[in-house]
Parts: sequence; C-alpha cells; structure tokens
Amino acid sequence: MKQKNSFDAHLRSLIVLMSALTATLAVAAPYAVTTYHYDGLRTGWNRNETSLSAATFPSSFGLLSTVSLDDQVDAQPLLVPALQIAGNVHDVVYVVTENNSVYAIDANSGTILLQRNLGSPVSTPLGCGNNGPRVGITGTPVIDITRGEMFLIAYVSGSSGPSYQLHAINLTTLADALPPVTVAATQMLTDGTTFVFNATAFVISPPACPGAGCSAGRPRPWYHSCTRNSTTPRRPPRPASS
Repeated sequence: MKQKNSFDAHLRSLIVLMSALTATLAVAAPYAVTTYHYDGLRTGWNRNETSLSAATFPSSFGLLSTVSLDDQVDAQPLLVPALQIAGNVHDVVYVVTENNSVYAIDANSGTILLQRNLGSPVSTPLGCGNNGPRVGITGTPVIDITRGEMFLIAYVSGSSGPSYQLHAINLTTLADALPPVTVAATQMLTDGTTFVFNATAFVISPPACPGAGCSAGRPRPWYHSCTRNSTTPRRPPRPASS
C-alpha cells in the first residue's frame, strides 16, 4: 500500500480521459501504456512521442470525459490502442479500483465497454489508516499485449479471511485466462529468521515488522517470481540493521 496525499478516500468517480490523451491521438498513433510510468525503470517517459510540441498542441485542451466508477482509484490507468472488443475496434483505457473492480473504457468516448468485480475488498486491513475504508486492487496492473492479458493482484475478503489473488485477465473479455493464484509464502532467511507473507500476516519472526502492511514504519520488500503453474518466493539479502 502507498501513503495517500490529500486524496478523498470516498472518491467514487475518476476523470481518466483528458485532452492530453486526445492530443497524443491527434498527432501520432496512440502508444500502449502497459505498466506503471511506461516502463520497468518507471521513468514516465514516452520515448515514442516525437511529434507533440507547443506548436501542435491542440487549442481544445481540456476535460474530455468524466467516468463514474465504484470506488477509489490508486493504480495508474493503462492504455491499449486499436483493440477489438465485441466486434469493434477501440483505444481502451483499463482502470482498477479499491472495490476490486476492473474497467475497460473507450479512450475517445468514455463509454464503459467491460466491467468485472474480482471479489469483496478488505475493510481497513491490519489497522492501516493510510487508505480509504476498503482495500482491493492498489497496485498498477501489467499488460502483456502479445498474450492479450493483464496481470494484477486483488486483495479479497473471503469466508476464511482475506487473501491476495493473482489474476491473469483476458483484455477483450476481462475473464480469467487462468485460475487465480493465492499469493502466500514462508521463507527461511540466511540469518535464521522466518519471513512470512500472506494476507493476514506480513511479519518477520523474530522480530515483528513495524508498520506491517502499511506505508508507515519500515515494511520489508518481498518479491515473487511467478510461472504459469506456481509462485516461488524470492527475497534479496538484507543488511543486518534493516
């Protein structure tokens, strides 16, 4: 989870389609935005944009559409151009919410093309107060255009408690391309401590991790390398003082 700035925790609508996008579409072919800040380095730089300038910037710059969603949005919207959905070609914006909802929205008209909910979100998990009243999909998904799939993690409240569910979702239907995988792991570290990661305990034992599950305190990093059949935990060495 990430610390919020001055953001309304009860936001129910998101302005996702601005004339900045329209400017890109008008000047050059739209460029797919498939991960947070364009690339794995998180530069935020669209290196494919070579035509947009002060001279070509549209005078009509401004709000294009307002799209009502079902909850707060913390993840970055992503864009896939020229995608065929239900027999028609669209430039599609994908948006996810803290209610565990996934939306596919036409980037030019603001029409919601597809919508799917992945399960009940978790209410104020682990005592964290740095989010809204619900936590569902917080991290920005990743899109694999070649496979036609979007990968994301939903924080789901179920009968046996909360869980992190890793989904591979088809871009044109929002159906699961594969059965969801529950993300949970335990790993013995080189210093003899045990690192536990699951939806109810994000701790190192011993000692307890302050601010577990929150941006406050000192949360520990945890990496999962995933195949299509399993998830394998992987964590880099850490300094003894961490």
